[in-house]
Amino acid sequence: MRTKTPAIALISSPQSAYARVVPAALLYLSSWLMQQGIESEIIDVKRNTYQIRSEPQIDSVIRQIILRLKITKPPFVGLSCMTIDYRSVMKLARAIKEMYAPVVIVGGIHATVSPQDFLYPGSPVDIAVAGEGEETLTEILSSSASPQELSRIKGIAFRRDQEVVVNPARPFLQLNRLSLPAYDKIDMHAYTRPQRGLVRFLLLSGAHIFTSRGCPYACTFCASSSQEVRNRPVSGVVEELAFLKDNYGIDGFYIYDDTFCLDKRRVVELLAGLKGRNLRFVWGVQTRVNLLDDDLIGQLKEGGCIQVDLGVESGSDKVLERMKKGIAVSEILKAFTLLRKHRMRTYANILFNTPGETKGDVRRTIEVMRKIRSTIYGIALTVPFVGTPIYQDFVHPRLTADEYAFYEKDIYHSVVDPRFRLAQHNLDLNKLYLNNFIRFGAWRHFIDVTANTAYWRTVLKSTRKVEYLWEFFRGLFKLLDPLVRHVLYFVRS
Repeated sequence: MRTKTPAIALISSPQSAYARVVPAALLYLSSWLMQQGIESEIIDVKRNTYQIRSEPQIDSVIRQIILRLKITKPPFVGLSCMTIDYRSVMKLARAIKEMYAPVVIVGGIHATVSPQDFLYPGSPVDIAVAGEGEETLTEILSSSASPQELSRIKGIAFRRDQEVVVNPARPFLQLNRLSLPAYDKIDMHAYTRPQRGLVRFLLLSGAHIFTSRGCPYACTFCASSSQEVRNRPVSGVVEELAFLKDNYGIDGFYIYDDTFCLDKRRVVELLAGLKGRNLRFVWGVQTRVNLLDDDLIGQLKEGGCIQVDLGVESGSDKVLERMKKGIAVSEILKAFTLLRKHRMRTYANILFNTPGETKGDVRRTIEVMRKIRSTIYGIALTVPFVGTPIYQDFVHPRLTADEYAFYEKDIYHSVVDPRFRLAQHNLDLNKLYLNNFIRFGAWRHFIDVTANTAYWRTVLKSTRKVEYLWEFFRGLFKLLDPLVRHVLYFVRS
């Protein structure tokens, strides 16, 4: 029986072939289109995450995507693009146009903040979608994609003759209209087998989920397109976790919301929903220090949460104020004290190279790092991404499209371009990162253990015990392989 040609192929970026976070945006888009009676396919190529990404490997992923597209050749193709993906996504778009002539649509954060980068003369991209794509994509697919019809669709930019037309923004979608993500359209085993990137850095089988969209804060290093927070119904989140447990046997999950604990009543409702369905998981969450209190942390722990990730960023109130972080050092210290009281694992995001950072700010940050005694520290250099306030204020002249290649380098650990240096002091930022990475428990990033009884109880009861063992030894091989190679080279020499 001949399968129906999908109206659109939704394609993960070539770079994400090495990621272990489900392509949630594409899953929600596909699910939404299904609700509207529009057929779609998702092309989500996966590769060995222990390989180092290189240009030849990215080219190989692109060839694999093209082979998949040759089978169905849908009239529309949808690509997702962050700034780090720009070069590979444009290379993929050109390869698609060389094969046949679909309407190529690009969405994602880079298309939202800088749509003109996709719509230059001779570009392989036809339409850039700004913001959320569910309703916008439905209208595009229901049109002829002619300039006349496109001019009436909110939330897009396109090229008409010699000009780039940017239509008015589209209002945000209310999330109670969404159904479950289309998990059946991707290889979920690639995401749900035990990994160390879910609850950092413990081996755990699970999935990353979103329970809301938007963030009410305005951090200067973030390019968030929505300060309006919209929540999914708690019943829908519980249903999703039950579905993932029943169909893919997950042991845990990670809530990827920007501000999960913003509404405490909703958090309590979710915990009650999981308990009511007898859904037992170990899980982690990212939130803010000013949203935690003693009672809430206790309830999170009782509900199976074993790790809380927090954006500390700096130990200097002046830096936090310049970043418009909306927190104070006193709140940071209080939150970590409470989390230690409840014996919760913690992950502290720390940023050096903040705008106007002084040597005194660096000293204060290191002092706070000592005081909070986080389980793990995620140390990085501040990066001015396109679309963020710090990019607008500090990156002059602006990066060209070719210079977006800088974002593919080791941007969080070294200054890859003079325009990326934001600090006022003259300290060697590369050494500042490396010294503190080593000083504050670098080993946990490579091999981590825990005495958490809830975690071990979950692993021992898991139906994936063999997979846990396999992934443990696989990770150990990854860690030891370079060392063994160096020793053998030395002996042979």
